[in-house]
Amino acid sequence: MNPPFVSGAVCHVLLCETDVGLALVDTGLGTFDYSDPSRMGPVRHLMRPEMNEANSAIRQVEELGSRQQT
Repeated sequence: MNPPFVSGAVCHVLLCETDVGLALVDTGLGTFDYSDPSRMGPVRHLMRPEMNEANSAIRQVEELGSRQQT
């Protein structure tokens, strides 16, 4: 996020490891948000998120070696 007058704003998500796998509790911006920014509504103009799908929680979890189950 890059809101005006704020330096280095960060959004955190919650990922829990359970006995049956990973549970992503708060996903933040998802891949659909990156592909269609209008889903974020007008607040996107104020918060000015960095539009990079690699920053989504699922892509970062995948980067760490875990794969999404269907």
